[in-house]
Amino acid sequence: YQPDNATLIVSDKFDADQVLDWVAQSFGKIPRPKRALTRLYTVDLVQDGERAVTVRRVGGSPMSLVAYHVPAGAHPDYAAVEALNLILSEAPGGRLHKRLVEESKLAASVGYFGLALAEPGFTMLTAELAPKAEQDALNRELQAVTEGFAERPVTEQELKRAQTRWLNRWEQLFTSPEQVGIQLSESIAQGDWVKVSSKRGFIK
Repeated sequence: YQPDNATLIVSDKFDADQVLDWVAQSFGKIPRPKRALTRLYTVDLVQDGERAVTVRRVGGSPMSLVAYHVPAGAHPDYAAVEALNLILSEAPGGRLHKRLVEESKLAASVGYFGLALAEPGFTMLTAELAPKAEQDALNRELQAVTEGFAERPVTEQELKRAQTRWLNRWEQLFTSPEQVGIQLSESIAQGDWVKVSSKRGFIK
């Protein structure tokens, strides 16, 4: 960290002039360094096809997951990634929940995990194996449903439901000054915090 690569976040109710004065007193006297920061980058190896890994452990709850490459968090297409995650995993209307939990009884629960990163990253869809269900069958169905949008495109109802849930979550975040600060820091970490925050509703 150095003065031209640091950000201070203040959230909750405060006197802006007073806070800016305190910031200037504490940080304004630090000189700007002459050195230039090294630009970091990540280059993935060529992906010639899917990769499958099986990890076996004693005890616990067996899980199946599929992971996919996705754009960086600041990319315009990342909003579609978040929408698809909700369309697939949210209970009770999500496609994975309906197919794996309610209909086939292969999974006890489903979910997703993804991070909006400064560089292209990943998103994962997960399913916890139901009692007496077969892992191979769960693996096949998890992948089939996740990759089934070509045969079953997203419906208007699914998209509206995902949009509503996404907006509701942001409304809830705005009730917590701590969460506002955390989400702003996430936007900053993705690069251009002004653009990212604008897309996520922090800046109008």
